[in-house]
Amino acid sequence: MEERQLCCCGFRGWTLVIAWFEIIVGIWAFHDLGKIFLVLLESMKPDKDSHDEEKLFSLAVLVQLGMSVMLRILEIVGVSIAVILIRGCKNKNPKQQEEQQRLSNPQTTLGPRVH
Repeated sequence: MEERQLCCCGFRGWTLVIAWFEIIVGIWAFHDLGKIFLVLLESMKPDKDSHDEEKLFSLAVLVQLGMSVMLRILEIVGVSIAVILIRGCKNKNPKQQEEQQRLSNPQTTLGPRVH
């Protein structure tokens, strides 16, 4: 059974392209979100000259920290799904493998042999 083509390569090739693209973008985004997280943590530190602790934990900064953490978790999930997609793409359907093997090697078929 031949793989169907879409544009220049088969569906398996496009699946691998999508998965690798997701892994690369996911790692890049995870790294950048980490930088944002560190900047937000730095902004929460009190100034040495400032004695006003009320501004230390502003609600906006805490919300941004929470969003940063949630987005990093989503990126971990996205990269994990892409890895699973690549692993699944490498495994072929056992029924298709049996069919291809049976068609390519007619001597191994079960049943009476016709001469």
